[in-house]
Amino acid sequence: MKDGVTVGLLAPDVLGRAPMLAAATSRFRRTLPARLTATANVRPDFDQRVAVVLNRNAAQVGDRLVADVSRMVPRGDLFVTRTLDEAEAAAHQVIERRYGTVLLGGGDGTVTWGLTTLLRLAKQSGIAVPRFGVLPCGTGNSMAFALDAHDPMAVIARAAEHGVTRPVELLTVEGKLAPFAGCGLDAQILDDYSRTSNGLSRLGLGFIPAGLGRYSIAVATRSIPRYMARQLPEVIAVNAGAPAFRIGEDGRPAGEPIAAGDVLWRGRCALASCATIPYYGFGLKMFPFAGQQRHRFQLRMSDAPTTAILANLGGLFAGTWRDVEHIHDFYCERVTIYLEKEGAFQVGGDLLGPRKSVTVGLAPTAVDFVG
Repeated sequence: MKDGVTVGLLAPDVLGRAPMLAAATSRFRRTLPARLTATANVRPDFDQRVAVVLNRNAAQVGDRLVADVSRMVPRGDLFVTRTLDEAEAAAHQVIERRYGTVLLGGGDGTVTWGLTTLLRLAKQSGIAVPRFGVLPCGTGNSMAFALDAHDPMAVIARAAEHGVTRPVELLTVEGKLAPFAGCGLDAQILDDYSRTSNGLSRLGLGFIPAGLGRYSIAVATRSIPRYMARQLPEVIAVNAGAPAFRIGEDGRPAGEPIAAGDVLWRGRCALASCATIPYYGFGLKMFPFAGQQRHRFQLRMSDAPTTAILANLGGLFAGTWRDVEHIHDFYCERVTIYLEKEGAFQVGGDLLGPRKSVTVGLAPTAVDFVG
């Protein structure tokens, strides 16, 4: 995983916890965006305790954050993990204790791993799926942007209220659940980031912090030069599910429905990605139409040249850049992406490894997140 989801149990001092929760709740109470649905969160079949699982390897999970969280979370409900074995053990304990809410502290890789593992364990145990929350402690934090979850303490306070939930649909890819997945430039940047980090370590520069700095180095020295120098690979996207629709500039379905088995788009492509939320990491609103049609995710195919991307960075981040010649958007339930030759493919910020084809579908049911 990108940020290495990793059961060390802490036994925090909980004196004064109630006043802290009350203060944080009052300070950070927010109004839900209109496009998201709010529903009552009282679930009588579940314990109303909140479990917090922190990935100690995530970029922003340091001693200070662990200490701050330990002062807000009751004894025994905080799991600080460093390895996959510890994370797996924590997940089993969370399900066995039937927590009503689980907060995942880490980046997008932590969220992808946590959702996939906990939903699998809940299904195997025959119990209802808990609701989730995201503590933004990673690098990109795309899910946190989508949930307007910018402060870990605020998320914990809202979870303690048992107030509202936001149902979020997810993608399923080779057994993994994630809010976004794709191939092309996004997956290649992740691969370049990994290679750059290894290279920095070999050069004795491992002290450069993980995160935006290393991403910038990877993009500048590897991703952009390759993107500009090489011919883009041919990519074919085929509808593999319910009727799909091209997305018009106003975000509404446009044209005739596209049946299963029909080609959605074919051409030399820099990006072929799917999402149920608007954001990539760092607040990049790559999928401005995601979440606007129930039971459909957004597929974006792009062959935009580097010059156009650089000239429209502001609009790209804001989700307002429209280029009908180079950006092709669709509402899909299930799609198979075929690559001319093996290439990197990412799911929720984690690399799957080289693939020549991948099928991306919509998960059967939405998952509740802390509002």
